[in-house]
Amino acid sequence: MSAPRPESLRDVSLENSLHDDGTAFLRITGPIPEILDLARRLDRSAKTVQARQRRALEEGEPIPFDLDGDVARGGKAMSQAARATRSSCAPSSTPAGSRSPRRGTA
Repeated sequence: MSAPRPESLRDVSLENSLHDDGTAFLRITGPIPEILDLARRLDRSAKTVQARQRRALEEGEPIPFDLDGDVARGGKAMSQAARATRSSCAPSSTPAGSRSPRRGTA
């Protein structure tokens, strides 16, 4: 029997951290080219937000994606890592018993 095609393994799941630290894991499974494309699009989006935050700070305008006021208080755009932790999430549709993704893997 042959291995399943990557397209048939597509899945998105949201899982709470094992620690009560206010974080969660977003796990996306699918064909490598699609995952790489998603990663590139997320990177471009993060860079766009960062540039718009800088421009808003320079021009005294409302700061985009500054949910907690950190950018306004600090006077500089958030790092891309900081934006990644502030993404909004939808409830998980992961079946019970599914594995949690490992930290530091993509």
